Amino acid sequence: MWDVSEKVAGNRNMTSMFAVEEFTNDPRNIRRLAYGPPLTDVAYRLGGRPYSLNDYVRRQNVTGLLVVKDRSVVLEHYGFGNTEETRWTSWSVGKSVMSTLVGVALQEGRIPSLDALVTDHVAELRGGAYDGVTMRHMLQMSSGVRWSENPGDPAPNVADFARCLAEQRPGSILAIAKQLPRAIDPATGMAAKPGVIWNYSNVDAFVTGVALQRAIGRSLAKYLEEKIWKPCGMERSGFWMSESPGGLNSGAGDFSATLRDYGRLAQFILDDGVLADGTRSLPQGWMSEATTWRPRSADGASPGTSSGGYGYLWWRLPVPPGLGVAPETTSTSSATFTAVGLFGQYIFINPVEKLIMIQWSAYPEPEIYAPAVESAAFFNAISDALN
Repeated sequence: MWDVSEKVAGNRNMTSMFAVEEFTNDPRNIRRLAYGPPLTDVAYRLGGRPYSLNDYVRRQNVTGLLVVKDRSVVLEHYGFGNTEETRWTSWSVGKSVMSTLVGVALQEGRIPSLDALVTDHVAELRGGAYDGVTMRHMLQMSSGVRWSENPGDPAPNVADFARCLAEQRPGSILAIAKQLPRAIDPATGMAAKPGVIWNYSNVDAFVTGVALQRAIGRSLAKYLEEKIWKPCGMERSGFWMSESPGGLNSGAGDFSATLRDYGRLAQFILDDGVLADGTRSLPQGWMSEATTWRPRSADGASPGTSSGGYGYLWWRLPVPPGLGVAPETTSTSSATFTAVGLFGQYIFINPVEKLIMIQWSAYPEPEIYAPAVESAAFFNAISDALN
């Protein structure tokens, strides 16, 4: 419900409103970024009209934009008063980061398999709707547990989730999860089975984060710090939103960091978790698996297509046909996967082109699809321009 100015202030000052936990960098091991020939403009088309880089920044209310090609920064832009020191919240981009930490835990053997039951780690949920639900189901948003992201729907819904974070009451989100029923599969009229229906759920993501934190014996923030933030040579510290002071970090997202450190994190992901010294932090092929679509959606409007969909808390956002996007685009858009956060936060990664784009925005409305299509078209145009 914030206006644009409130979003800008809020997104870079989350520590003053919510409980958070810091993850720190190692000042003795800061990996300096390389800078290549700058990308001065990008021409893209949408709805049959041409647009430029300046148009994109204006239309998308961009507060930060970073483009990395072949490990070199070719574009770095800050707006709305942000600087290289600003730590901006990720919203649901943090879900994709949490998914990556699940991969790290698998590589370390702290989670034996994605087919392990979520209730193995979150015993409070035994005997309820989460019985029989695996970690894989949770990462796919296919638990089959009823939940609505529409604040106008009857409870429980995302407004209840947000209220818990705002009131900082320990245990409040798990208390909601314990009461949730199974969803109804419209194809059968019966209770939905795990792994069949896709339904976006912040509670599922939070519960996944609880299971992970208990499996690794520490918070998401401290695991990120140990396994990624320090080894990858981040420039500054960041922080992760918690349910309450000293409580569980929220697996639903909301970590905050600087734009350049978002870029270093994306490079770690593009490299499939292989560090500079050759150490493998993710199972081989993890990102390919994590960005492959599987279940169908309950409403029939499945985002899963031959080139798009939803994986382990990662999106694929190809530019669909019929939206006026330039047909001459030649980049391999189907290879691109994306982390998406509310009001215009993105990590775009194309491993074929070795191309990364980080975007921060302050969209005036929560609507995602139309501006995300424009972002995908812009990213593809960047790929074409650099090629």
